[in-house]
Amino acid sequence: MKIIHTSDWHLGARLLDQDRSGDGQRFLDELLGIIEKERPDALIVSGDVFDTRQPGSGVQSIYYNFLGEVNRSGACAQVVITAGNHDSPSVLMEAHMPLDLIKVKVFGKVTDNPNDNIVVLDSADGSMKMAVAAVPFASGADLFNFARTAMP
Repeated sequence: MKIIHTSDWHLGARLLDQDRSGDGQRFLDELLGIIEKERPDALIVSGDVFDTRQPGSGVQSIYYNFLGEVNRSGACAQVVITAGNHDSPSVLMEAHMPLDLIKVKVFGKVTDNPNDNIVVLDSADGSMKMAVAAVPFASGADLFNFARTAMP
């Protein structure tokens, strides 16, 4: 299987008073070109999609437009995204239902059931499968709650 693995996009990052949204757009344009050339079985994004927990609508548009372009290109059938410490789980998860329809799986926070974070990826020709543990960033409170529910 061919996988493209990325992380730390930090879309919407600023450098002092400089808006860097153009940098994020150029990065995603380049990544789309790589996806179209390499035609991976999956794209995995491991955290820090956004630079802040409350990204503006323009930054979110860049993100959603990119995912739509990946789908339209047909060059990558599956995308797995996990939240990082800069991401708001609820912001990432708010569009998970329509994203599921285009085979974009988003994982915002740790659940009580570890099986909730297992994704089975298929190769383009159907000859191979791979399981991915799509585990988002877990805060101290998340870990405490998980340990509390896991203990008898």
